[in-house]
Amino acid sequence: MGKIENICPGVMLYEKIIHDRGSSFSHKVYPYFTMPWHNHPEYGLIVIISGGGKRAAGDYMDDYPGDLVLYGTNLPHYHMCYGLPEDDPERVSGSEVIQFSGDILPGDMAALEGFAVVFDLL
Repeated sequence: MGKIENICPGVMLYEKIIHDRGSSFSHKVYPYFTMPWHNHPEYGLIVIISGGGKRAAGDYMDDYPGDLVLYGTNLPHYHMCYGLPEDDPERVSGSEVIQFSGDILPGDMAALEGFAVVFDLL
């Protein structure tokens, strides 16, 4: 894989997440990725629904064809489509994103039956 510096600029943006009205999480559908190298204090669950590209998360970078990813809090990340809609619509990667705060999780999650594995992921 390549170096992170080759696809991620030196400046990282802070994304302010605004949750859906009356909800403890936000849900967005993106026809293609638009957010540059960024982080936020919420967890992010991203499913790639079309296409592929390059993904950078922390100091790791790889290709993603289709994927389901759970990002931890404040983890810098970035997705780059193989193509842009105006250039090559077949190579664009679309996604659905759910972002949520750790506050919605039970405080004793590790002790709850069946949730210890989920707790370890977070």
